[in-house]
Parts: sequence; C-alpha cells; structure tokens
Amino acid sequence: MKFVTCVEEESIKLKTLFSNIMYKCYHLSPIKNRESILNEGLKLQSGERSKRFGQHDERLYVVDRLWKVLRLVNCTMFNTHPDFKNGFDLYEVEVKDKNVDEKWELGLFTTTIPRNVKYCCTIEIGQGKGIIVRRENREQLLSIRKGEYD
Repeated sequence: MKFVTCVEEESIKLKTLFSNIMYKCYHLSPIKNRESILNEGLKLQSGERSKRFGQHDERLYVVDRLWKVLRLVNCTMFNTHPDFKNGFDLYEVEVKDKNVDEKWELGLFTTTIPRNVKYCCTIEIGQGKGIIVRRENREQLLSIRKGEYD
C-alpha cells in the first residue's frame, strides 16, 4: 500500500489544474486553406519550408499577441512567400502548450492540436496602401486602428 504525503497530494492537484489551462493565440494561414481549416480544423504539420530549415517534428506556429501578428504581416520573409500573395486569414485558437522557437523571434509553436478555432479576419498587403484588414466586426477593427490591442 502506498501512502501519499500532503505535499505529493498538492502537487497532483496542481498538475491536474494546470493540465486544463488553455492559452489564447493567433495563427496566420493562406486564404486558400480557409475551407479546409473551417471544416477540419488546424493540423500539426512539418512542411517543406520547415524541413529546409532543419525542422522535422510536426507543429503549428502561433503568436500570442495581436501586435506580433502585425509585425509578422510586415515581415518580408513571411509576406513575400507565394502562399500569401492573396493575403492571410487570421484565426484565434486555444492551445494547451506554447513553446518558444529560438530561430524565430516572434515565434511560438504548439505540439497539440488547437481547440476552438475561430476565423477572425483576412489581412491583405495593399501595394502602397499598407495593411488592409477585412473583418466582420467593425468595432474590433476600429480598436486595432486606435492601437487598443493586446
């Protein structure tokens, strides 16, 4: 028979509590993937670009703040890729783990399939016009323009 001390019992309670925590994050994806994402959800992958950079395990890249989304959209390494020539779809997701990617300054990734995937908006890079955000929720768009985002 095994006896559990008070410290071990509290540790078990904390592990159970923290195992249920979900983190709100954002994921950018090419517009061409919208139908698949809305029907089947987001999937962990290791694509050809990732493999070229030495990344082989399946993961999903996310950012945890809207200001990071804007920085990412302005990054020429990201926004000049052919997959994003028509723009990006932004999704709000809940993930169980956030891991730091040392090779990518804005980057976090998850190794768990995200829950509660919600389409937020479409972002286009307007030539000479800056970033164009097409969103159903006008109030949210206005708050971003005023700088009132997290």
